[in-house]
Amino acid sequence: MHSRKAFYTQAFTVSMFGALAVSLIIATSGLFGVKVSATYGVSYGPWLEEGLKFLFILFLFSKIPLNFRAIPFIGVGFASIEAIRHIELTGYASPRAFLAHLVFGLVMAFLFYLVTRANTTHLRGILYALALLIPAAFHLTYNIYLG
Repeated sequence: MHSRKAFYTQAFTVSMFGALAVSLIIATSGLFGVKVSATYGVSYGPWLEEGLKFLFILFLFSKIPLNFRAIPFIGVGFASIEAIRHIELTGYASPRAFLAHLVFGLVMAFLFYLVTRANTTHLRGILYALALLIPAAFHLTYNIYLG
């Protein structure tokens, strides 16, 4: 069983990683002639963001007994920095993006939870793939229709 202190530490750690990851995406977006545009946000953004979240959670998952309730907080970190960036660029930020990132994290957390309950290596592999693909697909759909 996880202690409350461990949960808060893990939640803080994953949210800070989310903030750091999206900050690095923003900071390096002008390098090598890459411009962040509406097309980038719809096509590459969801895969890059959800892929970074997935890789970090997978790393933590393999190293420590990660509390599944801490996983959605990685989206909170992403959404916080994205909101600051949107306010900087447009003067406003929508709470929808914050809630959407939280939902993407909840889906990922649920699929990582199912991995621990899977009986076979084959099923675990499928669930790991779904833990990346489903949040990325939700994120892509959100960016196309609501973003």
